[in-house]
Amino acid sequence: MALRIPKNQIITGKYTLGKEYVILSSYAPYQGYYYNLNGRTFAGKEFDPKAPEIIKTTSGKFNPLLDNPATATYAKISKIKLDNTEIRHYSSQIEVEQNEIVTQYFARNITQNNPIIIRQIDRETFNKLQSNPLYQKTSIDCYTGTDFLYSEADLDKAEKELPYIKIFLGFS
Repeated sequence: MALRIPKNQIITGKYTLGKEYVILSSYAPYQGYYYNLNGRTFAGKEFDPKAPEIIKTTSGKFNPLLDNPATATYAKISKIKLDNTEIRHYSSQIEVEQNEIVTQYFARNITQNNPIIIRQIDRETFNKLQSNPLYQKTSIDCYTGTDFLYSEADLDKAEKELPYIKIFLGFS
């Protein structure tokens, strides 16, 4: 028995030349027919429950195409304008009172080959980098005692946004 989808939920018969979509599971470029189903896009001419999901290369989801040394080449080919804002190092020796909660900001340029080159930055720089796809960034609230203390949940959230931040901060 074949699985049927109501016609009002699926749009079929679309085709891409391979410059606008990648396969979500591998981020390999996709060329061929595709269809839309409930706001998601899948490879193939007709509905197939095993079809891989594809995403636009400029989607809001994390895009590894921007996380490699060929970023400049990719940007030229796809005609995406990338802002080359440089981040300046911000001293981690911030003056704070003991026993208060402060927010620390961190970023790394994803075009660098070493993923653990992370910089602590100030709030102004963090805000400037919000729309820049060349940077992964995160902010972490910490409690200031004799040392900076972070909650495990905040560290886990930050690690998802900025891989290797735990190592940078001295956690394993």
